[in-house]
Amino acid sequence: MLDANELNIVTDLVLALKQLNDALTRVTQLTDKLASSTNCAVVLQSMGPNKIACIRAVREITAWGLKESKDFVEAAPRVLPRKDLGSAPPAEAVQRLIDAGAEAILANKGNCEDCESRFICFTTARWVKHAGQ
Repeated sequence: MLDANELNIVTDLVLALKQLNDALTRVTQLTDKLASSTNCAVVLQSMGPNKIACIRAVREITAWGLKESKDFVEAAPRVLPRKDLGSAPPAEAVQRLIDAGAEAILANKGNCEDCESRFICFTTARWVKHAGQ
């Protein structure tokens, strides 16, 4: 049997968990909305431990040849050109790269005071240098 103090603690914990769940739901909705935005970019930050899997993932996402994909992966961090993503949503491309062991993020084009060509990461809310194009 719980005393009044313990009951208050349990009630507070249940309320906090509900608020956390509501906040996570809202973040998921906003991320989905931003991911469908045409301003999104897929940023390959590093190829990870499995270079071949990363190159394969880039080839599947972009339909590039082996040399183009290899050069792109080796030059990370790079932004995947939107025009080369085809019909795949940017969030799906990021997930494919992550599944291949690469470090990739979904970013939104932003205007930084010192650099017009930067992106802001949806996950960390930090500026990411736009390497490439």
